[in-house]
Amino acid sequence: MSTLRWASPIRRDGLRELSSIPNEIYLEIMSYLKPSNSPSADPGSSTQDLRNMARVCRYFCSIALPWIFESFSLVIGGTEAGSGPESRTKFCRRLLNGEEAAQTVARFVKKCTISLASQCTEVGWALREVLSMYSKAIAHMPNIEEIVLSEVFIDNDTLKSLGGLKRLKTLRLLGCELVRDAKEKHLAKLSTLRLSFFELRLFPHHLDESNESLIPFLKQINWSCITKFMATEVAPIIESAWLSSKSLPLVELDLFFMEMGPLFHVLTQTPSLRILRIRSAPDPHQTPPDSSTVPMLEELKAPSSVCRMLVPGRPITNLSLIDMNKPMTLGLAEANIFQATSRPISQLRVPVEFYLSVPFWRHFPSLRTLRLDLVDYHGTMGHTIRFPIQQTISNFTEAWPRHPPLHTLVFESGTFWRTKELLDLEQQHSWIKSSLMPKFPALRICSFSKHIEWHYEHCDEANALWKPSIPDSHVHEVRKLLQRVGGGHFIDFDNCFEKILFPPSPS
Repeated sequence: MSTLRWASPIRRDGLRELSSIPNEIYLEIMSYLKPSNSPSADPGSSTQDLRNMARVCRYFCSIALPWIFESFSLVIGGTEAGSGPESRTKFCRRLLNGEEAAQTVARFVKKCTISLASQCTEVGWALREVLSMYSKAIAHMPNIEEIVLSEVFIDNDTLKSLGGLKRLKTLRLLGCELVRDAKEKHLAKLSTLRLSFFELRLFPHHLDESNESLIPFLKQINWSCITKFMATEVAPIIESAWLSSKSLPLVELDLFFMEMGPLFHVLTQTPSLRILRIRSAPDPHQTPPDSSTVPMLEELKAPSSVCRMLVPGRPITNLSLIDMNKPMTLGLAEANIFQATSRPISQLRVPVEFYLSVPFWRHFPSLRTLRLDLVDYHGTMGHTIRFPIQQTISNFTEAWPRHPPLHTLVFESGTFWRTKELLDLEQQHSWIKSSLMPKFPALRICSFSKHIEWHYEHCDEANALWKPSIPDSHVHEVRKLLQRVGGGHFIDFDNCFEKILFPPSPS
C-alpha cells in the first residue's frame, strides 16, 4: 500500500510551525454542506454531515447548529425527512416547558412548516391536539421569518402565535381553512404583521370552503409592506382591499386566475411592479390598460392575449407566453408587437412553432436566453410532448440561415421520465456538439429537461468540454428515478448519474 505524503514541501517539514487556516476558509468550505431550501432536495445527507461537523470543535458547532435547525418541519400524523414525529413532539413539549436546551435551539429556527401528512384523510381530536401544541411552540421561536401552513385548520392557538411573531416576513397558506370559532382578538393581531411575501393557494377539492372560511383572516392582512403576492385565485375580500387602496407596494405578482377588469385596475395602483405572472386570459373585447400603467414592468409571464396588451412601450426584457387551454397561433404580427418594448428582450419562452414561423434573429437580435415549449397543454388533463425531440432539434436548427446569439437554450419537454431520450446523456451530448454548437457558437448552457443542465467548460481550444450536472434541487428526485428504472434504461456521461447513485463514502 502506498504511503500518503503532503504534496507541499512546507507541509512535509514536520518541524515547521504552520499558521492557522483563516476561519473564512472553513466557513466557505462548510457553506457547501448547508441544506438546500428547495422542497425537492434531500436534506438527510447534508444534515448528517453538519451534525458530524458540529462535534469537531466549538467554532464548527457555532456554524453548523444554526444551519441544522434553520428550517423546521412539523408533520401532523406522519414523518418528515431526518427524524420521526416523536422527536419533534418531544422537542415542542420541552420548549413549552421552558427547558433551556430547547429554547436555545428554538432561537435558530427561521422557517417553520406545519403540514398534514398525506396519508391522513381526516383530522381527529388527537391530531388537533398535536396541531395545537405545534402552534403554541411557534410562539417560542422568536427569530422565525417564514411560516408555511399546509392543509391544516388555522385555530386560535395558531392565530395567537402568528400575531406575536415580530420578525415574520413570509406567510404561506397552502390549502388551509380557518376554524369557525376564531376569536376576534386573535384575528386583530394579524394586522400588526409587516409581511413582505404572502402566498395563498386554495386546492380544487375545497376551493369554495377555503375561500369562505378565510375571509375573517384575509380581512386582517396588512398590504402596506407586501412586495410579493402569489395566489391560485384572488378572493373577493383581497380584491376589495386592493381596489380601495390608493397605491400598493407590490413588486412581484403571481396569480393563477383573476378577472382582467379588476386586474387592469389594480395595475394602475402598482407603479413599482416589475414581475407579473398570470394564467387567465382577458375577454376579447377587454380594453387594454393605459400606456402609463406599470411603467417598470420587466418580466411578464401570461397568455399571448395578455402579452399583446401589456408588452408595447414597457421595459420588458423577460417574456414568457403561456396558453394553458388552447394552442396558440403566433406569427409575424405578434413578433412585431413583442419587439415594441422600450428595452430589448433578452429572455423569451415561446412555443417552438413560433420560432419556426418567425426569424427571431431579425426581431429579437438581443436575445440571449431562449426557452422553447414542446408541450401541448390540455387544461386539467396534463400535457404531452408534441414532437420527438430529435426531430424538433433538426427543424429548429435548419429553420433559418441565421439565429440569435444565444447563451442559454432550454427545451421545455415536459415530464422528465416520459421519454428514454432524456435518460440518454450520450445522445444529449451528441445533439449539442453536432447539431446545436455549429448554429449557436456562443451557446454556454443547454438543457433538455429541468433535471439536467449542460455547461460549456472552455479551458482552451483543445479542452473545450460540455459537461452535464444535476441541480441540487433535483438530485433526490433523479436518484429515485434512476434506482427505479435500473441500469439498463439510462446511459451516463462524465459519471453524472454515477455520482449521485454511488456518492463517495465519508472518510
